[in-house]
Amino acid sequence: LSVFMSTSLWLEFSDIVLSTNVSRSHHLQISTEYFIDQQRYFYLPYFHINATFTIGCVVICGTGSLLIAYLQHVCGMFKIASYRIKRAIHTYTSKNLNTQKEILIYKDLIRAVDIHRNSITFSYYFISRFQISFMFLIVTGVLTLSLNIFRVSLVIYKSIYEVQWYVTPLPIQRLILILLQRGMKSFGLKVGGLFVASLE
Repeated sequence: LSVFMSTSLWLEFSDIVLSTNVSRSHHLQISTEYFIDQQRYFYLPYFHINATFTIGCVVICGTGSLLIAYLQHVCGMFKIASYRIKRAIHTYTSKNLNTQKEILIYKDLIRAVDIHRNSITFSYYFISRFQISFMFLIVTGVLTLSLNIFRVSLVIYKSIYEVQWYVTPLPIQRLILILLQRGMKSFGLKVGGLFVASLE
């Protein structure tokens, strides 16, 4: 962007370096209407446009970084829930199991389900707050951010499916079947209630 904006000054610098004494008209790369003589006061509109573009780029980069951080947080919560479910099931499949360990497994599964529920709740809250902004960022959001959340949410389903959940007691099997049913339904961010931000 600054290369684009500096093309207007390139002729000025070339006149200084080459020591040419030729009068040239000044042209901005972007047509704007200022209520001043743009030939005489060339640098004022130039620096105003340059500052506007610089501030706009900083704001866009900052907002984009914040949105990426939120989405990375949601992806991390999905991965933590997946890890806790795997660990709880692997602990149960060990041979040394008593009532105390079974209670700990139940608590681990409850925490994993709670993290999974919180991550989905946070995602819905996130979308409801940034819904209007996402309507403007829909193209870049579809191509970059939503694909990552969609893949990470499928990791929970795959990790539950891969562990030996069928050897657990019946109440745990019921809980895991509910998670499997929830995981079969693909999770995607809905923008405006009309558009699911996913590449599928």
